Amino acid sequence: MSGLFGSGVGALVVASWGYSGAFVLAGSIGLMAAGLAFMLRQPGRKNSYDRNR
Repeated sequence: MSGLFGSGVGALVVASWGYSGAFVLAGSIGLMAAGLAFMLRQPGRKNSYDRNR
């Protein structure tokens, strides 16, 4: 189901913004997701700052 939704949204973005707009949008979303994933920590573990104290 999500594949159908994703391809439909992708087709709409390409039709309205063109391929360059679609690539910029996808790259922006990817960079934001990478930034959020970089900030994830395992629950219950100390961060490196607390570990060195």
